[in-house]
Amino acid sequence: MSTEVTYELTEVRTTLSQEGRSIVLKQDCPDYIDSLYWTLYNGLNIGVSTYSLEQNNDVGGNCAAECSDANMKIKDLTWVTGDSWNRDDQDDEEEDNQDPGEPTWGGPATKLDDGNCDQGCTECREFWYSNLPNEVTYECYDYTFYKYGTRCADWQSTDKCMTDSGNICVNSWPVGDPEMCDSPVAECRTVPLEFYNDPSELTFAARDCRFPTDGLCALGCPSGSSCRNSHPTSDVRDWGSPYAMCRCT
Repeated sequence: MSTEVTYELTEVRTTLSQEGRSIVLKQDCPDYIDSLYWTLYNGLNIGVSTYSLEQNNDVGGNCAAECSDANMKIKDLTWVTGDSWNRDDQDDEEEDNQDPGEPTWGGPATKLDDGNCDQGCTECREFWYSNLPNEVTYECYDYTFYKYGTRCADWQSTDKCMTDSGNICVNSWPVGDPEMCDSPVAECRTVPLEFYNDPSELTFAARDCRFPTDGLCALGCPSGSSCRNSHPTSDVRDWGSPYAMCRCT
């Protein structure tokens, strides 16, 4: 992998692996591929199609029998960033040919925007490949949109919370989950920066929240302010907004 910043795309490699075997597909038409740079950088999708063939076909030739019970499973897909290859750097080429090993996740980052963790990330963790243990980065482990409630108690697990002391770790569950805090995936998580609004941008409820440390009020409210449920005034969903939570007035 090259550390040089470049915006020229000349080749795309796709590695297919199964049961210890792998093949590499290369597309090296630079005049065409270069136009795909920004799509691959920030808008890549994956599409999978399946089809059945008759006994006589252009793909496999003459087959002994027609398969009617085919099935396919797609699993263990891994999305990574920052692993582009610079063909002009021979040292990088040798490193690129090295088997990096298995993707490995480590402990939580200090903040949700550490390393390659970007906006919308709700769990940022250490990441490395098993054969490159010294090349540790921070990657986003989870982009699920969560609803955030009360501050976590001391006895609750904070494994999914960022470690910086300025973060708030609260109970959370996926938006729309009817089981809310009883959801099987409810955990203590760090409140993302997108939830930190200026009070002038918010609509507040008439009554205080149940506890003065609920939601973002856990940071402590200034003298003369209260801890109340709130939502962004510009959000047409009002109290149904996923950004609704307890904040200081």
